[in-house]
Amino acid sequence: MSVELPFAPVDAIIRRNAGELRVSADAAEELARRIQSHGATLAETAADRA
Repeated sequence: MSVELPFAPVDAIIRRNAGELRVSADAAEELARRIQSHGATLAETAADRA
């Protein structure tokens, strides 16, 4: 099963918390990919334990 994290909510959170810092779209996309990967790992571990 594959689920993709929507990019827009991640981008909105980053920009809301960045304050005066500038955040590139590439950096926001990379963070979304890392969140997706980490979430998948957590889900796999939870499934193994269940």
